[in-house]
Amino acid sequence: MPDDLLQGYTIVLTGVFETIGREKLEYFINNHSGRCTGSVSGKTSYLIHGCKLEDGRDFNQGNKYKLAVQKGVKILSEADFEKLIQDMSGNKEFTFNMRKAGLMAAAEVKPVILADPADIKQQMWTDRYKPRSVNDLIGNQAVVD
Repeated sequence: MPDDLLQGYTIVLTGVFETIGREKLEYFINNHSGRCTGSVSGKTSYLIHGCKLEDGRDFNQGNKYKLAVQKGVKILSEADFEKLIQDMSGNKEFTFNMRKAGLMAAAEVKPVILADPADIKQQMWTDRYKPRSVNDLIGNQAVVD
């Protein structure tokens, strides 16, 4: 994908995104020569909205959305922006969705089960005691002290 794919475009983000974090989306835009700003202006090319606002309201109730409508700025959902990138780059396989891309979420990683309990003695302690699920890392204050 060309580094200058979004050159000349000024993009504003609003809301909570489902398939990609805001920071990663900003990084993507900036890395491809686009300009990511925090407020809608006459120079804004696109407003990309998430599924809802940070406070839980619908995205169309936010000030950025209302101002974009008022100024005639093109408004895109995450999926619309992904399709735009696919069309601009010519890469129909491009996706922001990590599941579609074949990358598993951390919560989906399955623990390793040893075939024979005696094998535990053969493991290095770093392998024996490594976290095997998200629950091993989160909320286990009794274990972490």
